[in-house]
Amino acid sequence: MTQRERVLQYLVDFGSITTLQGQVDLGVRRTENVINLLIREQLEGIKDNPLDRMGCEILKVWKSGKNRYGEPTTWLEYQLVKKGA
Repeated sequence: MTQRERVLQYLVDFGSITTLQGQVDLGVRRTENVINLLIREQLEGIKDNPLDRMGCEILKVWKSGKNRYGEPTTWLEYQLVKKGA
């Protein structure tokens, strides 16, 4: 299974992914690059891309919280949603 397939399956199974989850759960060091490839394929109208087949798109959502030291931090979460939702 390729990294692209792993990330896409994770999104289908769980609905969202962060770069940390991609690294820890999937062993994908640069999850954001894989996500950007999927988005780019869809935007460029690449024939038979998986997001169009599923009728979905990936949204980038900023999340915020505190790190292990109690300091404020932000990160991106990539969410798989149905188009038009």
